[in-house]
Amino acid sequence: MCTSMTLPLSGDRALFGRTLDLDAHFGERPLLTPRRYPLVWLNHGENLPEHYALLGMAATAAYPLYAEAMNERGLCMAGLRFSGNARYADHPTVGKVNLAPWELIPYLLGKYATVNEVRNALREICVIDRSYDANTPAAPLHWHIADGHPDHGELVLEITSAGMRIYDNPVGVLANNPPFFYQLLRYTETMRLSNRPDPVTERERKALLGSESNADPTSLGEGGWGLPGDYSSHSRFVRAATLRRWVADWMMHTSAGNETEGAAPVNQFFRVMASVSPMAGTVLTPQGMSHRTLYTCCMDGKAGRYFFATEEDPALRSVGFSDADAEGKELVFL
Repeated sequence: MCTSMTLPLSGDRALFGRTLDLDAHFGERPLLTPRRYPLVWLNHGENLPEHYALLGMAATAAYPLYAEAMNERGLCMAGLRFSGNARYADHPTVGKVNLAPWELIPYLLGKYATVNEVRNALREICVIDRSYDANTPAAPLHWHIADGHPDHGELVLEITSAGMRIYDNPVGVLANNPPFFYQLLRYTETMRLSNRPDPVTERERKALLGSESNADPTSLGEGGWGLPGDYSSHSRFVRAATLRRWVADWMMHTSAGNETEGAAPVNQFFRVMASVSPMAGTVLTPQGMSHRTLYTCCMDGKAGRYFFATEEDPALRSVGFSDADAEGKELVFL
């Protein structure tokens, strides 16, 4: 269970982030991969001795195993669990760039700066069923990709039994199962929800109560009746996409979306993500484990800052490319 989202602020700036929902920590820490740390691919001959610097949350390993990251040009990418649907290739394909799923984020962010560059590159990539740890199967994932420019669009990458699918993402949100197309279909069923008072509700009240209707005034927020509140993937998708639309529209027309407001846009991002974050005890696995949000992050590519808060420490913290040697040759956990 995870949810990723962008939040457009202006024509050339957007935030990108996600919740990471699991029943146990995986040794995650903010990690800077400097420009000269050699990126080596197990199944592809083109290694990168130099590349864009990367910053995100990763497992504490000898290789940048990112759950999500951004590069110094503002390109962002997150992998979300896609159990039961992800189907990688069994073998490398001749003539393709063959990558394991855990290599995909450092490869794309290391080489490319924009969504359009990634879209073109994906046509030459084959994702193969290879795990980092021989004792652990490759994580079943699909990916959300954006470059911090709202007018450039966003992508969702899915690899299923039907092959690779690259979708434009017009709503700026991704959850887990079902596949993205069906998540988007569920969202269309709720697009009539509104952040304004519901005039239909008021008319119905007057018809039922007549002169007594004013005794029980309409509550603000009734335009959102029907917005799902559970933690299933399709409900989180619909809720995040709807709240994102309302918040983005409000911020674009008020000073809250202005860069001079400091952390105000980042705070709004975290408030939206809190609405899709299961607390400990609210979602249990079949084994009785508590599936909850371990951390929430927000990446501001224009500022080069990675903001995050954890379940143990909800205080907002941030790290950036300027906090370590981005020209170095060693991984830096921040």
